[in-house]
Amino acid sequence: MTTGQSSRRWIQDVEDIEMLTIGARLFGCGGGGDAGIGRWLARRYLGDRRLDVIDPLTVTAHGQAVALGIAGAADGPLSEQLPSGAEFPAAVERLASLGVDARAVVPLEVGGFNGLAAVAAAAQLGLPVLDADLSGRALPWLDQFSPAYSGVSMLPAVLVDAHGRTMVVGGATRAGPVPDATAKAGSAADGRYLEEIVRAVVRATGGWVVVSFSVGALSQVADVVVPHVLLRASRWGRVLAAVQSLGELQPYLDAEGGRVLGDGHVSAIHRPGVDGGRTGWFTVSASGPLLRVDMQNEFLAVAIDGCMACTTPAVIGVLDARTFLPLRADQIRLAADVVVIALPPSLPRQRDAYVERTGPASFGLDFEAVLP
Repeated sequence: MTTGQSSRRWIQDVEDIEMLTIGARLFGCGGGGDAGIGRWLARRYLGDRRLDVIDPLTVTAHGQAVALGIAGAADGPLSEQLPSGAEFPAAVERLASLGVDARAVVPLEVGGFNGLAAVAAAAQLGLPVLDADLSGRALPWLDQFSPAYSGVSMLPAVLVDAHGRTMVVGGATRAGPVPDATAKAGSAADGRYLEEIVRAVVRATGGWVVVSFSVGALSQVADVVVPHVLLRASRWGRVLAAVQSLGELQPYLDAEGGRVLGDGHVSAIHRPGVDGGRTGWFTVSASGPLLRVDMQNEFLAVAIDGCMACTTPAVIGVLDARTFLPLRADQIRLAADVVVIALPPSLPRQRDAYVERTGPASFGLDFEAVLP
């Protein structure tokens, strides 16, 4: 291992990638881009090698953890222009010129495309991947990610666009989390600034952009990341690939404090943006209660007979009732038979700040967070 940190966990074959892909779709909560494209990248670069997965709570190695992922229109444009393979090494090489000693990769988000993209990047770079991410589930904005409220700046960041052009978004490196209120306010402002720059670059290029930055020293990364979400997603991928009934699924939900919120057929859909609003919804009807699922890029909240039952940042999954595989928001269709489930969120050490930044109010929804 590059870090010298012992590990008993790894990703090593096609089956591991397949199970992580299913789990990434669940933790994408309806969004996060196409995990299938991430699967292609991961299989391409993993080959017959074993990728070490290290625990962020116990790692003591020197060097820094580097966040890697892709932001922007990660469905259509990404499927039309796949990464060439040079983008992740170019990003890390440019970070090295800024003083960042990359010794491990952390996914921006395990949910959706980026969980698999980080595995691909780590395999390509010959680095281990942290069993962690910066979001706990797919989230749409970089300033919602954990460094923004942990006192760790996302700057300097390196962006590599779909045409191979590299941009450095400036700022001074920081070795780790700074528990000072001023530093935390600064990291939040840096996150907002990086989000604005990334969106501007994506609009200008009409596609997507690789985003990379240091999240601090490996010895202190536990104070920044959302831990143990990569292998949690992989474990849930194996569960959903194996179960064939709600009865088989229920014990796994019980073990984590999750629940089935309801099942039935999709009886109505109102897509986001149809009337100019950011939030859409769909309803699920059966012989029992009526479910309403609010969504933007991701599933955000579930009400049962008008009473709020679960909200972001919980993991909200909509499963095909026949296969028990997770559906994306754009795959929801009228009359489809679905099962709606919720899992408790994986939480960083800054629990309250995380819930505030990722709860319903952050998406413009006027109700409090409700977690399983």
